[in-house]
Amino acid sequence: MPRDDEPNLQAAFAELHRRERAAAPPLSAMRQRAINQAGDRRFSARSATGLPWLAGASAAICVATVALWWSGRVPVSTPANTLEVASAQRVEQLLTSIEQHFEFDEVISSSSYPTDALLTQAGVDLSP
Repeated sequence: MPRDDEPNLQAAFAELHRRERAAAPPLSAMRQRAINQAGDRRFSARSATGLPWLAGASAAICVATVALWWSGRVPVSTPANTLEVASAQRVEQLLTSIEQHFEFDEVISSSSYPTDALLTQAGVDLSP
């Protein structure tokens, strides 16, 4: 654009701006119309459709939270508990087999300590 056209364009844009400002409604009227339109949209039927969805989502979140909290309180059979039970059963089996092998009932009656039965069967002299 040549430099000699610039003053003409500036004058033309200034005139256009003046005409648009003169034709524009007053600011107070535009503000009041915007407030009225915003008030009408605030409780429209379209915005009310989201309320049931929001209530359902809130209820689902509450149920999930309570379920997670409750799952932490319920005792769960863990492998450690299962191993303890299996270990106790294995000890009982070993004790039973030892009793059967050494004829435990006869030996206990003659000794003063339960371990004396094992030493007697092994051939250890228990005399003082």
